Amino acid sequence: MDDQHDLKAITTALQSPIPNDVVAKAQATDDQLMKGGEFEGTRIYLVTDERAGRVDRLVRKLLTAMKQEDREWVVRVLDTDPPIVNAFVTGGKYIYVFTGLIKQAGTDDELAFVLGHEIGHSLLKQNLRQKDDITTTLSGLATLIAAVAAKNSLNDVQAVTQAVGADYSRTDEEEADALAVAIAWRAGFDPLRGVDFFSRGAKQSHKSQEETMQFINQSKANVQAQVSGCNARINAIKQVQANRQMVNPDFANQTQTVCNQANKNVAEYNAIVQQYNLQLKEQSLAAIYSSHPSDQQRVAVVAALNDYVRGRRPLESLQQFQQSYRVMTALKQTNSVLLQQEDKIEIQAVPKQKNVLKDVKTTGAQQKPLTDQLNQLKRGLEEGLISEEEYKTKRKEIIDRF
Repeated sequence: MDDQHDLKAITTALQSPIPNDVVAKAQATDDQLMKGGEFEGTRIYLVTDERAGRVDRLVRKLLTAMKQEDREWVVRVLDTDPPIVNAFVTGGKYIYVFTGLIKQAGTDDELAFVLGHEIGHSLLKQNLRQKDDITTTLSGLATLIAAVAAKNSLNDVQAVTQAVGADYSRTDEEEADALAVAIAWRAGFDPLRGVDFFSRGAKQSHKSQEETMQFINQSKANVQAQVSGCNARINAIKQVQANRQMVNPDFANQTQTVCNQANKNVAEYNAIVQQYNLQLKEQSLAAIYSSHPSDQQRVAVVAALNDYVRGRRPLESLQQFQQSYRVMTALKQTNSVLLQQEDKIEIQAVPKQKNVLKDVKTTGAQQKPLTDQLNQLKRGLEEGLISEEEYKTKRKEIIDRF
């Protein structure tokens, strides 16, 4: 076995086409998925409305920027109840996106980054590379052995075992993120805006944790007050008895009620704390064994990569992000189209339809070269800003002026 995550392996993967047998297997998997109508125990429904159209247009734009044959790629948008926030590929040229993710990814920049990430998994041939990767295998075995040696619970060992058998490793995910930055940037999207998805997730997680802690602290204060009230009543009864006086029956009954309620609330509070501690333990395990980097880590890496593709920092400065550095080095050494700025698609504010035609007409040969005007007009057609008939008419006018 070799290290399938070194620079040589990444370069070889990026330069080789997706094997035909992998594409055929992905197609067979798609047939089974569509016929079964189920994904990991959840019913799925194929979506063909404007959400599917939006995703398909974004994928075609990404593939075109990469100079991939977009007609060979298939895009499926799937709906579930409850919603699933996810997207995946099977190693071939089939991309699956759930409506839950489309809803959460508010902008095209965010969605394009996620789609670029999934395309990256296939282009990096990670499903093939991991089969012969000694580093992934040894890392998985070491983790499993450590869990058993530490005499963790059966659930902990099962969590580790599932992580070892995950489709993609954390290293794979880091590579796919790096390629997603290059793909999104090349297609004219803003990779940095793409991390809004992860920043939002991190913010929601922190907010939820803070709210939980506030609830626990408030519950603790309430329980302590109730226990203090119970103890005060009991001490009062003891003082009466010490003076050989008769205890008021109503006060005694009320004390019993107060103390019973206090004991009940103490038990409920302890159960809440126990459940919270269990959740923290599970979250710690998930963070250790998850195939995805943490949201904050992904934000940091993507921010650095975004600066690099825009020429704001040298390649060597990425060495602290090992796999990202290797992916970008592979792209640079192979003179990949993904790092070429020439004829890079630029996303601009969408003008009104009449302004597109007016701009093409008024910026004639005196201001813009013929190729610029024709390219601008073609972009208007591709974005649906003008019709095919308007495109042909204006194209003829521009050429006639020259």
